[in-house]
Amino acid sequence: MPAEGQAGRRPRAGGVATGLGVVAALGLAAWYLLNDGTDALVSGAAAESTVAAAALDEAARRWAAALASGEAASTAAPPRVAAPSAAAVDPACPPAWRALAGQRAGAIDRAFRRLRPAALAHAAALLAGSADPFERLAGQLIAARARAPDEALPPEAFLALVSEALGGNDPRVAGLASQLCANPAVESPAACSSLLPQRWAAVDPDNVQPWLAMAAEAQDRGDVATVREAMARAAEARTSRLASADLVRLAASPALQALAPVEREVLAVDLLGTGVALTEADTLDVSRLCAPGAMGPGRLAQCSAVAELLVGSGQTMLERGTGIAIGRRSGWPAERVDALEAEHREMADALGDALAITDAGDATGPLTLDQACRSFERIDAVMSLIASDSEVALARRAASSTAH
Repeated sequence: MPAEGQAGRRPRAGGVATGLGVVAALGLAAWYLLNDGTDALVSGAAAESTVAAAALDEAARRWAAALASGEAASTAAPPRVAAPSAAAVDPACPPAWRALAGQRAGAIDRAFRRLRPAALAHAAALLAGSADPFERLAGQLIAARARAPDEALPPEAFLALVSEALGGNDPRVAGLASQLCANPAVESPAACSSLLPQRWAAVDPDNVQPWLAMAAEAQDRGDVATVREAMARAAEARTSRLASADLVRLAASPALQALAPVEREVLAVDLLGTGVALTEADTLDVSRLCAPGAMGPGRLAQCSAVAELLVGSGQTMLERGTGIAIGRRSGWPAERVDALEAEHREMADALGDALAITDAGDATGPLTLDQACRSFERIDAVMSLIASDSEVALARRAASSTAH
């Protein structure tokens, strides 16, 4: 395994997770923290993509098993994700879900995969008419995914995104282009060669993420002066925003009102998988830059400031957990770090409950019609919740609901 601070191109995610496994993605950081400890998030950063893929596969098994056994509901869940009544099958239950009756739980994942190309194509067609440039460009990427759902984005899919990032001033577009170009499932296409993190930083200077990307890219090139400059700007940043979060919430866009409920579910699952893969890759930047061997006196203070921002303003649990770990490395008082870790574990645990991710063991027997339709309602509620706010905000609300 490469050392965390080792020079060279950062590891690439091994492809975007698909199917029901990504329903568990917002609880992924919770499992890292509960099973491996907060500091393991950072010390094992070079291997996170592999760990994430395995965890998502396991999440798919757990989720399908829980649905089939009827044990996926959580008493700690907020009202929007509470399990629906089993007294009657909702007439709104889609035919595709009714058809799952009599099949085993794995049929749910197969249904998502079968519906995916048409659902993504419909969403892309609707987004093509949006007045929002970010939505239009995201629609083009979704269209490419619809044509080849299980393959990496083709190089031509990057052209319009990179062109808009270079010529426009939308930080969401610049951020998404930078994130995708830095971590595609294949080698960076030629279009990405003209896009540097500096462009993202120019249109979103208060955001810590482009400065971290700029510092990581400079460190890979051995450009010490640029690393120093970018880390200084990262330490002064006021927010932490990832374009992947905007991508995940795209499923709730008014431009997509014409999507059928099951199409919206399929789109949300696909966007969530993409967003998780991009977020994991971005945490590797700060992990390497703030590795124990990389923090001299000046870098130590900068990493501490970045950690404060990630803990206070990070949108994802992975950002927050990484910030806590770097804070400990940066010399934060042990009492403070211990309290933050305890709070983080509570939030992560509550979030997992709110998303109804439980280990019900192996499912036995076929799905009943009621179970098939309730699975649709649960997934629809969870996807709506995920698209409604940031992961950290959801975790805080879930923890608060559990406490009361």
